[in-house]
Amino acid sequence: MSKTEELVSGIAEDAARKSGYRLVDVKSMRGPRSTRVIVYLHKPGGITLEDCESFSRELGARLDEDPAVRAALPDSYLLEVSSPGVNRELKTDREYRAFEGEEVCMTVYEGALGPRNEDEKTTSSQIVQLDGTLRGLQGSSVLLERDGIIREIPKEAIRKAHLCASRRDPEGRK
Repeated sequence: MSKTEELVSGIAEDAARKSGYRLVDVKSMRGPRSTRVIVYLHKPGGITLEDCESFSRELGARLDEDPAVRAALPDSYLLEVSSPGVNRELKTDREYRAFEGEEVCMTVYEGALGPRNEDEKTTSSQIVQLDGTLRGLQGSSVLLERDGIIREIPKEAIRKAHLCASRRDPEGRK
């Protein structure tokens, strides 16, 4: 994470929490004429255009008032506030925490899940698909609930994890 992203992230995290959102990520990209700062937010039920507009005004004012941020950003910068997207890939601990309680789909190495019974070996490198409700992090594992059972999935066993748009109805409810 760049210095600019760290500074913006600290301010955005506080503003998001106070506004009822979860900060998912902050990205900054320097262009020839300005710097583009993108802030990704989440809330249960999804982020609306009005949420993005309101948060952009609030965060923009805070960034403009902070001397450290002003020193890190050029005079001309573009602030974008967005939803991370319906099928957002989860990579960082922050993202796993932000989407706790949401439906996720994972591709994992089966051998890392442990035996299903006493006779099964656990060295399989076969890839399996899992889906369920993200229940958070515990140490170096992701907690995934399905059918009332919570499984610990070691992060190193996760090949890919993303939000499951297919497990939602058209209104965005689980």
